[in-house]
Amino acid sequence: MKKKPSNSIVQLPTPSLRQLSADIAKDEYPEMKKLIKIMYRSMDENNGIGLAAPQIGLNINIFVISREIAKQFGIPSAYINPTVTSASSKEEVIEEGCLSVPGQFGLVKRAYTVTVTAYDEKGKQFTIVANDIAARIIQHESDHLKGTLIVDKFMKTQKKNI
Repeated sequence: MKKKPSNSIVQLPTPSLRQLSADIAKDEYPEMKKLIKIMYRSMDENNGIGLAAPQIGLNINIFVISREIAKQFGIPSAYINPTVTSASSKEEVIEEGCLSVPGQFGLVKRAYTVTVTAYDEKGKQFTIVANDIAARIIQHESDHLKGTLIVDKFMKTQKKNI
C-alpha cells in the first residue's frame, strides 16, 4: 500500500469517492491488518456502522462493518476484495445516511439478504450469507468500492430534498 489513509473521512464532492476501487494483491493482505485497525478507529470515532477504504482516501477493495453488528449476526467484520454473489428478491426500504455525505438521509431500497465472498487479512477466503442490517451495510460499503453513493440510491421521492 503506497498511499497513506486520510486522518479524516473523505466527503463529497471529493472526486475519489466516485472512482472504482482496485483489488488488493494477495501478497498485500498481511499489510491490511494495520489498515483494518485504522478503519475501525475512524468508523468508531465518527459513530459509523461501516466504512470503506475510499472513505479514508484509498481506492482499494476493502471495507469494515461494526464489530458489534458482525458479532450479533455471526459474520466477519473485515472484507478484502469482497464480491456480492447473490441478493434476495425480498427488499426493504430504510432511511440511510453516510459518513461521506454528512447531513443527508434518504430512503434506500436494498436486498434483505446477500451472499458475499471475500478474504481476510491472512488470505483465507470466506463466503457468508447476511441479512437485515448486516446485509444493508455490506451493500452500502460495496457500493463505495464501485464509486456509488447513497445520494445515487435515494428513492425518487427523496431526490427533490437533496
